[in-house]
Amino acid sequence: MDAIFHSYSSTSNRPSRYDEVDVLLTGFEDGTIHIRIFDCFDIGSVDLTSSLPKDSKTCKVLRHVAHPLSSTHALAVQTTTRNAAYQLQVIALDLNFIPQTSPYYLSTLATKSTQLLNLLRYLTQVSTHLSIELRGAFDLPGKFVRNINETLAQSADGQTDFVTAAYQLVVTGDCGDELRDWMIDEIGERNLKRWDKASALGMENIRRFTHECLLPALERCQVVVSRLEGLSRFTKSAQVLGLDLQSLDRVMDTVDCLNLLGHYLLKTVGKEIKQFTAFMKWLRLEVEIQGLERENAGGPGSERLDELCMRRDDLDVRTVLDYIQGVMDKSAMVAFVRPSVDARGTSLEGPSYDWSHNQADVGFYEVFKNMLKINLGPGKRPDLDDLLRRLTGQAQRVFDGIAQTLRKNVLHGRVCTLQQDCNADVMTARMVLKSEGQHEVVFATTNRTEASQISLHYIPWEPAHPSRVPRVRDFTVPNNESAQGIQFVDDSDLMVLSSGQEKAHLYTLSYASPDVVWKERHVFDLSGGAKIPSELEVNGRKGRRAACVLEDGIKFTVFDLDSGQPDEETPQDEDIMIE
Repeated sequence: MDAIFHSYSSTSNRPSRYDEVDVLLTGFEDGTIHIRIFDCFDIGSVDLTSSLPKDSKTCKVLRHVAHPLSSTHALAVQTTTRNAAYQLQVIALDLNFIPQTSPYYLSTLATKSTQLLNLLRYLTQVSTHLSIELRGAFDLPGKFVRNINETLAQSADGQTDFVTAAYQLVVTGDCGDELRDWMIDEIGERNLKRWDKASALGMENIRRFTHECLLPALERCQVVVSRLEGLSRFTKSAQVLGLDLQSLDRVMDTVDCLNLLGHYLLKTVGKEIKQFTAFMKWLRLEVEIQGLERENAGGPGSERLDELCMRRDDLDVRTVLDYIQGVMDKSAMVAFVRPSVDARGTSLEGPSYDWSHNQADVGFYEVFKNMLKINLGPGKRPDLDDLLRRLTGQAQRVFDGIAQTLRKNVLHGRVCTLQQDCNADVMTARMVLKSEGQHEVVFATTNRTEASQISLHYIPWEPAHPSRVPRVRDFTVPNNESAQGIQFVDDSDLMVLSSGQEKAHLYTLSYASPDVVWKERHVFDLSGGAKIPSELEVNGRKGRRAACVLEDGIKFTVFDLDSGQPDEETPQDEDIMIE
């Protein structure tokens, strides 16, 4: 796989921060090119094999060249014919959707689509965190409740559980022996603190995540979708971008459902936190009372015990009973967030909501609002995970429509065939702006039979002429040395790394001038068994350009090309293997 990056800048003179679009092209060995915008928004793959000769058996993208002011890219493709002969083809790949949607539409679309994708991933992570916090809030209490339920099930009647026994204790003050032993021996002061910390922290985190993460992300989704809806309402932008207003309405409808669910969840967790606070106050009081009663069993009364019993009158009994009867049995939050187990240890990883009961796509918000008012239980209405899956699917259909429309505006065709003796292993290319709207592509390769010969193929790049005949210019490396690497520095200079018997050289070739001018930049000494420099890379912008030469696989030398001192070098002896 060969990854290629290209940045396209709009030619509009109007000042705007939306005048640049980054397009990532990824070439694969099967002859397909995958296109992305801003490294996130997928447009899809384009198959280049249809533009190749019919006898082509394999196709591999070798080089890519483009210019910021041109939407047409040049690709060097190596093909294999049926008789195993290699050919180098030049393919023109025209990203026609860029000029059609510049300078505002495409950058706005890609930015907002990328934001929506990131928000969907963020909402999925928030849902996972809420599920984890909900399980943590009821995991430890569930273990304590299961233990007392097993003990009560082994009693004489076998029909009493913790909810019934606790309800009786709150209403009548009568505590059974099993419940008293459980409160004193198993719960005690230590486990009471653990229970309080686990449940209080879990429910408080749910409230915080809902208030600080879920609802703000949904509000941001509404803003982003509204911006996309604005583009879809204009006929010109909707046609070139592939936006469907009805699909965006479905997305907004589901976002509204999620927003409503978030507010109901926030209201529910606040109510359960209030009930849990009252329950823990009662449980802490009863643990202390039952401990004193067992210590003073058969003895005189205790003033401390009488004082604690009088404090029962200060409890909010109604709130405590609501928690015991409701949340202790099953929290109402499981209807909004799906944990793995409930307070009783029962698995809740059942089937998700069956959408076949509600075929409504647009307008589901009103149906869902009525479901929340009726207070249907888990599985009878969509929860957070169900709505997020629905939203992801609807958003994906919007993205697919955009990608399909943009992909139709990606055109490609074969330009020409390079010489048979071109060496594909040592190749570089550059697109040069000749005049307003006129470009020229230059491919530089070495010769298979004559390694000292460099051939420059000049291809006029005019959209009106799909088929072009390259003009070839040959250069011979000084001293007939073998060219190991070639790289363009700018529109007029080419850097060449060559090697001989005892020395290797780094040259600069001014290929744009009529006269052949070779300028020696550096000499590498190959005596003493030194390895031949194998690779050359040139990068940077004008004024900050640098050349890097890999010498022996673990040592590279960097040259500052714009320092004014051609032979000045900055060696970096690092143990880095560059393959």
